[in-house]
Amino acid sequence: MRSADLQARQNRLLLRSASLRAQARAQLQQLQPAFNLGDRVVGAAMWLRRNPMCLAGGLLLLVAFKPRKSLRALGRVWSLWRSWQGARRWIAQAR
Repeated sequence: MRSADLQARQNRLLLRSASLRAQARAQLQQLQPAFNLGDRVVGAAMWLRRNPMCLAGGLLLLVAFKPRKSLRALGRVWSLWRSWQGARRWIAQAR
């Protein structure tokens, strides 16, 4: 290939790359609200890990004012936990 051909090909590739980057940027802008929500959820989880007494206090209030609903929810959470543990063991054995 001649130098002029290579230069023209390089220019076309650079233009195509710029166009693809602009398309990706536009598509990612549409996902920005989901990313923001995810960041807020992660931030809240980190705050709860640093302040576990707030979580414990909230759960204690819930149990004190709504004991029947709390016990029902606790049963569901326990069931989900057991299912998750079983699934993890099953996945580990499948590997």
